[in-house]
Amino acid sequence: MRPLRLRVFLCALAVLVATITTAAPNSPMPPAKPTQSLGAFLTPTDAWASSAQEAAGSIAWKPRYARPRYPHRPLGQPLPGAENIVYPADAGVVDVTKPPYFAHGDGRTDDTAAIQKALDDHPSQGAIIYLPNGVYLVSDTLHWPHGKNPGGEERETSLQGQSRAGTILQLRDHCPGFGSARRPRGGF
Repeated sequence: MRPLRLRVFLCALAVLVATITTAAPNSPMPPAKPTQSLGAFLTPTDAWASSAQEAAGSIAWKPRYARPRYPHRPLGQPLPGAENIVYPADAGVVDVTKPPYFAHGDGRTDDTAAIQKALDDHPSQGAIIYLPNGVYLVSDTLHWPHGKNPGGEERETSLQGQSRAGTILQLRDHCPGFGSARRPRGGF
């Protein structure tokens, strides 16, 4: 290391050690408390727990904020004040709520298989997979399939919602493999 970088590193280390250790009796800084929160979601006990404890399920992740609740609305109804993207019937857009996919978008039924089947049926075709306003529960990772030529052609197929505020892809509660914030699993 260069001398200047080494000095900066040592200064940063000294500040870190001074913050962690208990302050001197006449210091204006209060002593560090072991129960102070490290961030938005973890307490120090959670942050320093071993992965064996986490795997055994002895550490429970507790969200800081309440789970969002979405009001019930009829499938495909426009939201007041939101954009309303609707395609003509002959536009060639794949609507996941129509046959053969039959996604529900009601916030109670798992729609993973319907959305994944629509993606699988239209690889690298430049298709738009259309999701009318609704809450679509997803319980597994959605994969864009590869076409005949390996590469970026999976980017040609896209998901399009009816509106930004009205089309919601929501992960189903307590999905296997999505329980640990420290070991995230791929999403969409």
